Amino acid sequence: MQTPTFYNPGLDYSIADSPSPPPSPKPAIIPKPAIIPKPAIIP
Repeated sequence: MQTPTFYNPGLDYSIADSPSPPPSPKPAIIPKPAIIPKPAIIP
């Protein structure tokens, strides 16, 4: 029971670290298009 318990936290850490980087670039793409239309409205 101790072996599986130790393995669980190890896998959770790997999965939590993996999804962390992907969500970072996603939000960066959303604000990009929002800034493009802004300057287009000024001219």
